[in-house]
Amino acid sequence: MGFSHGVRLAEAEALHLASKRTTIAAPKLLSAYILDGTRYIIMSYEYGTPFEQYWDNASETEHQRILAQLTDYVQQMRAIEGNFIGGLDYSPCRDGVFEGGYGGHTKYSYGPYESESFNEGMVQAFENDLQSNFWASEYILQQIVRGLKGHKIVFTHGDLHEGNMPVRSDSTVVLLGWGLSGVWPEYWESYRAIFNPPWRTSWDRMVERFIPPYYPYYVEYDVMKKMFGTIWYLKAFGGHIPAYNVFWQTHS
Repeated sequence: MGFSHGVRLAEAEALHLASKRTTIAAPKLLSAYILDGTRYIIMSYEYGTPFEQYWDNASETEHQRILAQLTDYVQQMRAIEGNFIGGLDYSPCRDGVFEGGYGGHTKYSYGPYESESFNEGMVQAFENDLQSNFWASEYILQQIVRGLKGHKIVFTHGDLHEGNMPVRSDSTVVLLGWGLSGVWPEYWESYRAIFNPPWRTSWDRMVERFIPPYYPYYVEYDVMKKMFGTIWYLKAFGGHIPAYNVFWQTHS
């Protein structure tokens, strides 16, 4: 069971959608409600071997079986298209880009957005935390973000990493951690999976094996990496970024 003021009922909507429209193994949603201002999500508990432990002891044949499952899961989600960007319950976008870093909470609300105008939301989130005087590099980054257009909007888990992928005793991968899920531009799943801190150096290449490697989207990934990295520095330095950090984030 999950409960707190930070829990979003959009997570419950995602679990419900996954159970009705896909064959993805995920916790079973039992109930979701708000009581005295606190949101509660009750779901089944999933037993399984941590992904890293399973992977390190599995054969190549078992590796291929696991990757085939993950590929199928991603394809099923991508087949479900949306007409807005945000949480499935039409709630605001939730991601470190908007919340100023991992686990952050903001006084601002971003979205949902009817289209990729949410790019303006990312720029606004950036500006709301911005107090730096090194505006030229930051301005260039903002304009690049505004150019991220022309993508399908699809159902997205938004937090695919080994900690959210335990493996059952029958070798079925279970997807946990649907708190960042929603309908996002089609490059988002890849960006978020690769951007998560890797548990091994080969993680990026592993991601390519279960999330379709849309090579043009490496541009999007690089832009988002710079965007998130700059926001991270903003939080670390209290809204002021040393000049060399801004330059590196914008030009590397």
